[in-house]
Amino acid sequence: MYQDVIDNFDLVEQQVIAPELRNANPAIYWVVQLILRKKDFEDTTKEASFNPFKRGGHEYFMRQWFVSGVEDLESHRESMITWVDLTGGRLYFNLDAKDMRKTLANQVVNNAGMLANFNQQDIRAFVNNFYSVPRLADNSVSQARYVMLDVDYTDGRTQEERASLLDELQTTITTHGLPRSWITVNTVNGTHIFTKIRGGKYGNVNTYELSKLLDEFNQAHQDIHAEAKYNSNTILYFKKHH
Repeated sequence: MYQDVIDNFDLVEQQVIAPELRNANPAIYWVVQLILRKKDFEDTTKEASFNPFKRGGHEYFMRQWFVSGVEDLESHRESMITWVDLTGGRLYFNLDAKDMRKTLANQVVNNAGMLANFNQQDIRAFVNNFYSVPRLADNSVSQARYVMLDVDYTDGRTQEERASLLDELQTTITTHGLPRSWITVNTVNGTHIFTKIRGGKYGNVNTYELSKLLDEFNQAHQDIHAEAKYNSNTILYFKKHH
């Protein structure tokens, strides 16, 4: 069931940003990106006048914001939604909180590397350097990272049936080293459920076994597809353009 409007601002502020600020140093930030997805333009007239996919590809990066807390995200909410309305893009929120000091240190290292191998013709690498460094895993605030299950539905199940399937899925995967406490957000075609794990990139999660378990779950439920992702983006805001 394709949802026309997704608004997860309040949920992200209350359940992701606020708890992190209580547990970490204040020099942290999150990355919000505006991404255009080709599939969002396939059934609209907007593609005729604005088509960033003429040269191929399925995603197109528009811009990004760095936000340092709830109030900071709130101060950008109106302009972010305006950008979505103007472009038809999706706002994505990266779950992994970043440390400003680590980012600055990594930026110095990257800049030094670019300067040592300077190529004045490679403007793309120059620009990508400034957009990619803030998202590096090495910038993370702590070793507590997020694992997210991206769940998509292919039929018209009711909300009660979806909730029952998610409960079954969460109960199943808690036997593989994952906590029982999950945050749930709506997406365009389904649900993101995510939780924090500790102890390195994957904590005590056996990624192979988890992937195998999800494959078995998907095979048993042909109208649902669940995939594990790590330190991924969740959707913050989207409005379908008719």
